[in-house]
Amino acid sequence: MHYWLRIDHQRLGPYSLDEIRAMLQEGQIEPLTMAAAEGSEDWHPLSSMIQIESAHPSLVTGGNLPRSLALSHRHHHPAVNVSQPKSWPVALIAVVAVIAVLVVAGVLVRNQLANTAREMEAEAKRELVVTEFRRFHAGLDAYRQRQERYPSKEQGLRVIVTDSKAPVDPWGNPYQYEIGPGGTRPVIVSRGPDGKPGTADDMRSDSR
Repeated sequence: MHYWLRIDHQRLGPYSLDEIRAMLQEGQIEPLTMAAAEGSEDWHPLSSMIQIESAHPSLVTGGNLPRSLALSHRHHHPAVNVSQPKSWPVALIAVVAVIAVLVVAGVLVRNQLANTAREMEAEAKRELVVTEFRRFHAGLDAYRQRQERYPSKEQGLRVIVTDSKAPVDPWGNPYQYEIGPGGTRPVIVSRGPDGKPGTADDMRSDSR
């Protein structure tokens, strides 16, 4: 069997197996030199086509090589360095951390804004209750001038509003009408946000 060799982009040969072994020993070619059997166009490294370990000891992987051959072998086939971990995972972690901080900050700001909005809304409702207290008392005083008395408990605030319906506070609860002792000025009560009587958020027209 003869073989063609491809050296420096040239097709040389064909050579016999003995000629190829001699060329290997003299260092003219290497086991990785591309070769094709005569009559074939399939090119492969010499080391994969013919048994040449004895001719070129650099292919031996299991035995102990002379130091000069081992050094030569390392020279021709340098060890593959294991790549160190790249820095991009660290950068990615930093980006994720920044995003997490921004998300948490956004949630805190949103909650703060929501709390502020609720507080402003609650304050606006309390101010509206105070304004309505004044309006109701103006109507009650006008009613007393006409009738020489304030409306009874049963009449309540309905007699001083235009639609004759019991008015409700900003939280949707009816205002409470309390007769003052001895026919004195009545007291109007809003039960506040919780709608329950006698709690801390109640508002009374006689409170300042």
